[in-house]
Amino acid sequence: MKVKSGLIISGIVLVAALGVYWIAIPRESSPEELYRQYMQLSPFEQFEQRDMLLKKAAHAGYIPAMLQMANHNFISKNDLKSDEYNYWMKKAADHGSPQAQYEAFTESISENPSEILFYLMQADRQSYAPASLELGQLYMNGDEDYGIVRDEQKAMELYQKAASLNHPEALYLVYLMEKLGIPLKEKAGRTSDSYDRYRQQAEQQKAFPIMPPGISKEELQGNQFKRRITDILKAYLPQNPKAVEWIKKNYGGR
Repeated sequence: MKVKSGLIISGIVLVAALGVYWIAIPRESSPEELYRQYMQLSPFEQFEQRDMLLKKAAHAGYIPAMLQMANHNFISKNDLKSDEYNYWMKKAADHGSPQAQYEAFTESISENPSEILFYLMQADRQSYAPASLELGQLYMNGDEDYGIVRDEQKAMELYQKAASLNHPEALYLVYLMEKLGIPLKEKAGRTSDSYDRYRQQAEQQKAFPIMPPGISKEELQGNQFKRRITDILKAYLPQNPKAVEWIKKNYGGR
């Protein structure tokens, strides 16, 4: 009985000791916590500590920190530390960030076309609208460097996908296609509210001009709208007969 009591007491003491040890030892903050601490410090406050927190969070695999590390070294094209930028952008892309995958393509972080095209396709698979629109443009034009054969139907599907994800430029492109009578993916149905959604997204993002709701002569008095519509049609529908005809008629083929 005494032995049993002794074992019980020893067990209680051991558990208590472990509890004290667990409380006493310093615990490493999670990557999310490290990044939160980094964000709480101003750029001018404890610079070295701030930089250390960001690096620790990034090395621990926290995607927002990785992207921040890339942008930290990408103040401008002229100041770009390409090795560091490419390292962190690729790391974030490999961790599954669609934004990083898209930027890995647009910024050509690798000299291997297949590798950066893979990133773009991965971002599209994650329904990242800019990637879907970019990939659609590649299929519309075809690209030997990436081994993409021109496929207008595939391009239309990707344009419509980007529009369904509320990408402003894709929404306006779909709207123009409807106005010009250019068919979208068969059996997909038309997105009749594309212009309204375009206006909403453009106003929120403040990155796209609000164009008039139509492309009639009366609604195209401003030359800037003609230029913008022409740029969109040339970029995304360069060989479509109806798009080419509209450009020649309204913008003198320029």
